Amino acid sequence: MRAFLIGMAFAALVACQPAPAAAPEAEAAGADVEVEAPVEAEPLAAAFVHASATGSASLAIQEQPEAETFGLECKAVGPSLTLTGATSQVALGNMVFPYSIVLSGASFEAELVPAEETALTFAVTTPLTPEVLSALSVATTARIFVNDGYAFVESGIDPAAEFERFAAACADLTGIKPAP
Repeated sequence: MRAFLIGMAFAALVACQPAPAAAPEAEAAGADVEVEAPVEAEPLAAAFVHASATGSASLAIQEQPEAETFGLECKAVGPSLTLTGATSQVALGNMVFPYSIVLSGASFEAELVPAEETALTFAVTTPLTPEVLSALSVATTARIFVNDGYAFVESGIDPAAEFERFAAACADLTGIKPAP
């Protein structure tokens, strides 16, 4: 979210800049001068990294090289889905119940995973059900709501069915099939 707001502020700043002046000799001659528009840098695409270990599958999403990773992990024991986000994006004062995971517009109640007070990330978990798996398979982002939606942290946008691949890995791992 912070990267989006910074990008919007930068775009507004660029839009307010005056156009470059025409060359004086061309202006004096009355010639039409073509002025090139400033080139805006393309935003960095989020990096999606899949991994698996005995009893779990994970998807890590990093939008900026220095940013904390947004993570998703499904575990066979339970089975459960855990999302991890940067504490700095929600502020410790907002870390109060209720918590939820939002996938494809569907909200699923979640519990905060105990962590150290000084942790840079926090995690919430919810049972992995057919409904959760179905929402995950069609998601383009994943979001953690804290304090009943007062604050949230969200993953990068999925450009190429990364959530669908992750949901398939979770289904293979747990034997749970997405709801129709």
